[in-house]
Amino acid sequence: MPISDYSGAKGITSLETSPTTYPWPGGNYTWPQPCRFIRATVAGNIVFTDAAGNNVTGAWAAGETRAVASSAIVASGTTATGIEGMP
Repeated sequence: MPISDYSGAKGITSLETSPTTYPWPGGNYTWPQPCRFIRATVAGNIVFTDAAGNNVTGAWAAGETRAVASSAIVASGTTATGIEGMP
């Protein structure tokens, strides 16, 4: 039976995730649409712009995916690589 996520949508996952991923090309980068998840394949810091417009720094482990509301990646201070955003 499908699970309802916070928005009331029904799907096979609780977050109704999309298979779409946006790879970070480097530099300051605004996602094509806001992302709910960020993944890093190589550990390091990621500086991202949150839904309120604040720049937030987080330390990601290799292969870690976090649920965050992000509109952009900020190059200054970002040391992780292989970054992807998922709407």
